[in-house]
Amino acid sequence: MHVQIAFHPEVYGGTDWSQLESYGVRLGTFEDYARIKGNHPGRLILGYGNLTIEEIDEGLRRLYQFTEAVKLGKRG
Repeated sequence: MHVQIAFHPEVYGGTDWSQLESYGVRLGTFEDYARIKGNHPGRLILGYGNLTIEEIDEGLRRLYQFTEAVKLGKRG
């Protein structure tokens, strides 16, 4: 099971989402699956099929921490 998330490309379009793994969260981007690259900035795919509610909550908390750091210019 997966969910798609779209962040504002003006803020998050150039984000290196692989850096989120340092927060303990692994995800895919639309770019990972797209035939034509470069048309999906800030669009993510999160898998949650094998996670508990608590793990999902924690993952979303970490995703929030990462995106806040990106907004503040501490990540990219």
